[in-house]
Amino acid sequence: MEKKITPKVHPRSILGLVMKWHFILKLSPSYELAHLYRTGLLSAKEFFSKVAEPETVLNTYDDFGYTWNSDFGSWHKSVGKKLFRPLNASTEVKTIMHLRNGREVDRANFENAMWRVAFEREENGRPPRLILSVPLDISTKKALRGVEEKIVTYKKLHDQAISDLMIKNKPKYTPLTTKLRTSAINNSIKIVSLKITHPDWPLWKIGAKYKINPAVSSEILAKESEIKKIRSAGKRPNKRDNASAQKILINTLTSRFIRYGFLLAENAARGRFPSIDPILNSDGSKAPTKYDFLWMHEILVTNMKKLGHELPE
Repeated sequence: MEKKITPKVHPRSILGLVMKWHFILKLSPSYELAHLYRTGLLSAKEFFSKVAEPETVLNTYDDFGYTWNSDFGSWHKSVGKKLFRPLNASTEVKTIMHLRNGREVDRANFENAMWRVAFEREENGRPPRLILSVPLDISTKKALRGVEEKIVTYKKLHDQAISDLMIKNKPKYTPLTTKLRTSAINNSIKIVSLKITHPDWPLWKIGAKYKINPAVSSEILAKESEIKKIRSAGKRPNKRDNASAQKILINTLTSRFIRYGFLLAENAARGRFPSIDPILNSDGSKAPTKYDFLWMHEILVTNMKKLGHELPE
């Protein structure tokens, strides 16, 4: 059986960030409220009173859709490519066709090649090409001089048209340039996801399970295993052996990443990603950065059942 090869996506590439953006919208309380409002399960009064920048969230929801309803591949094909229009049309000089004396030209193939070269850049949001005919019975020097003259002439003629085209084809959404490390973004997303999956777990257990600090996490898990054995033997464990100092450290780290995750998700719901800027109310005050993990867990369970999937561990 032939092994299926899945191409790697660089985490800092536009596609890698768009994948994270598509996923993290599932972790946004505001985005979920927008879904409830758009599907008639939440009143306008409730939605607009609960959500900061409500119109911005609704705009993002209307553009992206409810990301629980489709996997990334399907979503990107039908929606993502329109929102994040690629600006990577070929910049190579191309040969459309080499016309030889006495050779009959396949008109359909020629027209198809001409159309593809003429319009593929515009479709990808880039300025058009200049299509030239170069006779091969002149010197290379003369040919290059003629090509240069044509390029200069047409660039001057089309400067404004090119500028207008770039504005017209600007992507609706673009991932932000940020100093946030990829590891911080990934840790935040995964820790929030784990806490939503296990809302009853204390923060130290979330951090230890994820191994947010491998050495300290291993120490905590070893201590917890010892305590479990002592209790199963009907004995009472010594309170000094519960790794309290290590748990405080992991609690602090986990809490920080949950805060980052919340802000990443809430900014993503407002068309900004990746960003951990505070979310502001209409009066300029900061909106609370707090999850209702039990509610988010209910949403997770509901959607996983609809998809026919088991809850992640």
